[in-house]
Amino acid sequence: MKKRPSAWLVFSSLAIQIGVLMYAAVALGQYLDQKNATAKPWWTLGCCVFALLIIIRRIIQQTKKL
Repeated sequence: MKKRPSAWLVFSSLAIQIGVLMYAAVALGQYLDQKNATAKPWWTLGCCVFALLIIIRRIIQQTKKL
């Protein structure tokens, strides 16, 4: 029988994943905004929204495993 990880371990690793993913999304968005010389931060906003969708999906996947 496979032992399940504790809930605090799952959610603490999820918090780290969220932080890294959001940092990467903002960095990528800012890079694309500078490269394309946009007046408003559309790339940053788009990357952040995309990252939030990925985060929501990861949270749903992790909570189903508990």
